[in-house]
Amino acid sequence: MSDKFNISIEYINNIFNSGQTLYKVRNELKKVELEIDGKKEFFSLKKFKNPGFIKSLFYYYNPSKAKKSYINAKFLWDNKVGVSEPLCYLENFENKRLKESYYIEKFISDFSDFKQEMIYILENEPDCHKFLALLKPVAEEIRKMHDSGFIHNDLGYQNIAVKRIDENTWGEVKFIDLNRGKIRQKLSMKERARDIAKIEIPSDLRRIFFYMYFRDNIPDRDFIKWENFYRKRITFHNESRKYRHPIRHLKSIVSPYKGVGKERMHYKNMWLWDEKSGQPAVMLNSEDRKKYRKKSEIFSLIYHNLKKIISIKNNYKKLEKNIFKNEIEINKKIGVCVEFEKNNFKEKLDLVDELGVSSIFLRVYHHKGKEHIDFISDIIKQLYEKGLEVNIGLVQNRKSVLNIESWVEFVETVLEKNHNYLKYVEVGHALNRVKWGVWSLKEMQQLYGSVSNILNKYDNLQILAPAVNDFEFYYAVPALAKVSKKTKINGFSSHLYVDRRGAPENYQGKFSLLEKSILGKTVSASFNLKSGFFITETNWPLKNTGIYSPIGCPYIAPGITENPIHVSEENYASYMVRYYLIALCSDMAEKVWWWRLAAHGFGICDDKDGIKKRPAFFALKYFISKTKNSKFLKYEKKHSIHFYYFEKFLMLYTEKESIEFNVSEIERKITEIFNMYDEKENLSEKITVSENPVYLIF
Repeated sequence: MSDKFNISIEYINNIFNSGQTLYKVRNELKKVELEIDGKKEFFSLKKFKNPGFIKSLFYYYNPSKAKKSYINAKFLWDNKVGVSEPLCYLENFENKRLKESYYIEKFISDFSDFKQEMIYILENEPDCHKFLALLKPVAEEIRKMHDSGFIHNDLGYQNIAVKRIDENTWGEVKFIDLNRGKIRQKLSMKERARDIAKIEIPSDLRRIFFYMYFRDNIPDRDFIKWENFYRKRITFHNESRKYRHPIRHLKSIVSPYKGVGKERMHYKNMWLWDEKSGQPAVMLNSEDRKKYRKKSEIFSLIYHNLKKIISIKNNYKKLEKNIFKNEIEINKKIGVCVEFEKNNFKEKLDLVDELGVSSIFLRVYHHKGKEHIDFISDIIKQLYEKGLEVNIGLVQNRKSVLNIESWVEFVETVLEKNHNYLKYVEVGHALNRVKWGVWSLKEMQQLYGSVSNILNKYDNLQILAPAVNDFEFYYAVPALAKVSKKTKINGFSSHLYVDRRGAPENYQGKFSLLEKSILGKTVSASFNLKSGFFITETNWPLKNTGIYSPIGCPYIAPGITENPIHVSEENYASYMVRYYLIALCSDMAEKVWWWRLAAHGFGICDDKDGIKKRPAFFALKYFISKTKNSKFLKYEKKHSIHFYYFEKFLMLYTEKESIEFNVSEIERKITEIFNMYDEKENLSEKITVSENPVYLIF
C-alpha cells in the first residue's frame, strides 16, 4: 500500500517521531501531517507494538494487525459505515520478523469517545433526553455495521468515536481499533449480541438502546438471550477483579469512588433528570437495583416497625373511630404544586389566581444550581406578597449524597433566602426510591443529619419528612426513628399515589385511600409529630401523553401498548376531586398538594405547545370556590352512593355504575344542581348519580 502513495517506512518513522501523541499504552497513536498528491492533511498514525518471534512468523503468512485494520476499515468505508477514511498500512519484515507496522487513516477532528460523552452528560448536564440523543446514533450505526456483515469483536465504548453537533445532538459515529474485527456474509443474533455486550450502559437505558438498535422494534428474543449470557460472563470477570487485585479492592473500600466512570462505569452513582415527566430517569432494572441495595437493611425495617407496631395499632383503632366525625374547613387544606419557568411565569401566576387556591407547593432542585435557587427565591417572595401560603420541597440528587457539603450549602442557601416567606418545608424527596439518588437508610440519615442544625434554628418553619413515595409507610417508620431524634420534624409527609389501583376508593389489600390516610396519620401520631400527616404529591398519569407520562417516560417504542394505569382527562378530574374529599374530609390529612398545575403527562393543565386548561382545572376551580365559605359537616354512604355534606351544598358520586337517586330523600331543600365543572343541570325528582361528583345546592 505504501507504493501507491509513495510512502516509505523511513519517512513514516521520521513523521511519527515528530507527531502529536494521542494515545499510548500497548500501541501508540499520533496525529501527523502528511503530504499526499501534493496536498497536506492531518492523519492518524497508529504504530503497533512489535510482536514476538512466533507472532511475527504468524503475521508473515497472515494479515498483521495493521493490515487487518486497513482491510476492515476499507470494507466498512465502502459499505458507508462510520469509519475514518483509510489511507494505507505499512509493514517492515526482516528475516520473517515483523519489525514495524503502521496503519494510517484520515484524522477526525472534534471527536470524543462514547464513554467520555456519557460521563460528561452524567456529571455536567444530567438530562435524560440528552443521554438518549447520544445513544440513538450510536445504536443506529452499530446496527448498520452489523448489517454490513462486520463484527467488531472489541466494541467497548472507548472504540466508538462520536461528535457533538450541538447542545442536544450527536452524530458522525465512527468505529476505531478494527484489527480484531471479522467480515462475515451475515451476522447471527448470537454474534451481534456478543459484539454489543461489552458496551456499558445502565440496564434500563440499555433496554432502550436495544430498541434503538432494532430500529424502534421489539428486540429479537435470541439477541436478548445471548446478550444476557455474554454480559453475565463479562460482569463476572469484572466483579472477580477484587479477588485478583485484593489490595486495589481494599483501597476502593477505604476511599470509595464518588464519580460515575473511571475504569468501569459506576451505575449506582448515575443520575439523570427527565424534565418531560418531572422526575429522575430509571437507570437500572429491578434486578440490578437489588444488587446495589444492602440486604441487611431489611433487618432495620423489620426492627423499627416491630418496635412501633403496638403504638401504630392502638393509634389506628383510635383514629379509625373518628373519621368524618369533625366539622372541617377544608378549603385552606387544598393545595397545588406549581413548576414556574421564566417563559411562562406570568401565565401560570394568572392560572393560580383563577384557580383560587391559597396554598402553593414549589420544588427546589439541588441539581439545577444557583441560578435556579435565585429564580425560585424571587417567585417565593412574589407569591408571599400576593397573600398565598408558600411551601417548598428540597429535592436531592445523587450528588447530594456523594458530595454532602454541596447539599448542606444548598439547604442553607435556600432557607436563608426564603425562611421568612415559607410555612412548610419538605426535606428530601421520595427517599424510598433509588432513582432519586438515595440507596439506603444510612444515606438518608446522612442527608438529614448533615442539615439538622440548619433546620433546627428556624422556629417559624414546619419541617416535613421523609417524603416516602406510594404506600410504603413501612419505610417511613425507620426513617422517622433515625431522623427525628436529632432533627426537628413537625409532620410526616408522603407522596401518596394510588393510581395503580385505579379509583381512590379501590383497595390495595385492606387499604383504600381512606385507610392509607388513616395509617399515615397513625404513623405521625406514633412519633408525636404535632403537625400531622401531609400528602405533598399525588396525581394520575394521563392517556396518550407518551414520554411525558411518569409511567411512559423516557421512551416508548412504536406498537407498545400503553400501560392501563393511564386515565382519561374526565376520570382524572373525577378521581382528583374524590381524592381531596376522602383525604381531607376524613380529617386524616392536614393538606393535599396536587402535582401539578401544568404538565402534559399528568397536570390539571396541559403545558405542551402552550398552556391549555383541562377538565380537571375547571373541576378543581369549582371545588375550591364551593368549599371557600362552607364547612364539611358529615359523610355517609347509602345506595352505593357517597354523600359529602357541607354547610351550603351536598356532593354525591358513585364508584362505578350510574344510579338513579330520589332527591326527596334529602332532608334539606335542594335549589340547584351542578356537575363538577360548574355547569348547571336540570333539577328533577330523580337524578342520575355517576362517578363524576355532582353538587346539590341547598
